[in-house]
Amino acid sequence: MSKEKRILSNSGLQVETRGEGDAKREVIVGCAIKYNTRSQLLGWFFEQIDERALDEADMSDVVALFNHDINQVLGRSTAGTLTLEKRSDGLYYVIDPPKSAANLLESIQRGDVRGSSFQFSVAPGGADWDMDPETGAEVRTVKKIKRLYDVSPVVFPAYLDTDTEVAKRAYEEYKQEQRESNRWEIEAAARKRKLRLNQI
Repeated sequence: MSKEKRILSNSGLQVETRGEGDAKREVIVGCAIKYNTRSQLLGWFFEQIDERALDEADMSDVVALFNHDINQVLGRSTAGTLTLEKRSDGLYYVIDPPKSAANLLESIQRGDVRGSSFQFSVAPGGADWDMDPETGAEVRTVKKIKRLYDVSPVVFPAYLDTDTEVAKRAYEEYKQEQRESNRWEIEAAARKRKLRLNQI
């Protein structure tokens, strides 16, 4: 199952102060997923995440990384340093970062880092494809996410070539399935015609 990354530029990424006294600390808060919101153009199609896509997702061990870099771990759900919250409009996160992330906190406060991203895999048969009648562009709606791997504050809220390459594979798989379905329909129609001719 291929891992895919999606980016949200308007993620509300910010630093908040929580607690009082000795328990006072700064946390990173943001939105990783906005439901039913169309993505940037992923080379050949747009994408949106259905509001029920996470209902059966494996979120048992999600990590928070900076720029999806496994060498820059900010928190982890199993350690209690990453909290994920499903809301009606999307998936939100709160990261309780280590002291070594002080520079990142400052960068977020300054507005240098402002995007959020998440890495996931789609369950088999977990996406529907439609065509936008206004633009003619194809739209992929993710209905069922198999696993959520990480959420990440990111510097560049835009897609890299490697991200669009994975999206391209998903699109090509869909097109191949479509071709096979069309071929089956054509062959079935040909068999019916042949049967009718034999009955004449």
